[in-house]
Amino acid sequence: MPELIELFRTGPNTVGGRYMRTLWHPILIAAELKPGWAKPVQILGEKFTLYRGESGTPHLTAFRCAHRGLQLSVGWIEGDCIRCRFHGWKYDGNGQCVEVPTEDESTAKTVRLRTYPVREYLGLIFTYIGAGRAPDFPRYPDFESGGELWVEAYTRACNFVINMENDPVHIPFAHRESELFANKPPEVPVKVDAEETDWGIDIRSTFANGWVHTNQRGWPNMTCFKSPRQQHRSHSPGACRSTTIITGVFKSISCTTPPDQKRCNSIVNATPPAAAKSAARTSSWAKRSCAANCAFKTSTATTKRT
Repeated sequence: MPELIELFRTGPNTVGGRYMRTLWHPILIAAELKPGWAKPVQILGEKFTLYRGESGTPHLTAFRCAHRGLQLSVGWIEGDCIRCRFHGWKYDGNGQCVEVPTEDESTAKTVRLRTYPVREYLGLIFTYIGAGRAPDFPRYPDFESGGELWVEAYTRACNFVINMENDPVHIPFAHRESELFANKPPEVPVKVDAEETDWGIDIRSTFANGWVHTNQRGWPNMTCFKSPRQQHRSHSPGACRSTTIITGVFKSISCTTPPDQKRCNSIVNATPPAAAKSAARTSSWAKRSCAANCAFKTSTATTKRT
């Protein structure tokens, strides 16, 4: 039986890495990749090139050109193809080389990069980088009902398992100086219950006022949260962030995807109540960290669902 530490390692030749490669993973907020642009991305210890063709279709392919190994994301997008910036080798959305300058067409036909299935869903770009045919794509109907959808992403300097195994009791203590408790005392649950479910673990925190927060953990890297009251923290760029107090049932789902075994990227989808009464205020986020032991970069987007 593998040692527990093997769950923390997600490289291509590890036990945890092989398991994680059987799943779909979100890799970027869709709004951050404009048509005609490419980005380098890293997931599970491997680097890739993510680009959006001029048609708007996203593609994921190898990190480097097959010729001299230049990073492909610094090249040009032409239609739904990407052209290497070094010697101009051109690849289509399936990774097939379609042009090698100074060589005849037969040369290009012998070169092909590996590509990976990509899908846009709930304001995110997902991919499957495992072997063989991709599994059925997971769907979350509670977030497909229409209306506003908040999409945020941040990076923490810790392994994804540490991010996932955290319990709800730490929040009022580890995050006491964060925006979670701005201008109000920390709320400590009076009771925490947990039970194993078909989806993973169901954790219910009961507070003195009768509120019940539900946190569902889906192995290996999914968290679904439901609360009758929540503070939404905007992670938009700038020294000041806005905090919105939500009244009504607030739901969010997050996926923690490790770029390597020392960091984890969390991408969050949140849907506020349809008739939420909210009040926004700003706070000096730049002067305080969310928690003394967490350092992360953030980005955010708001989308309308159809």
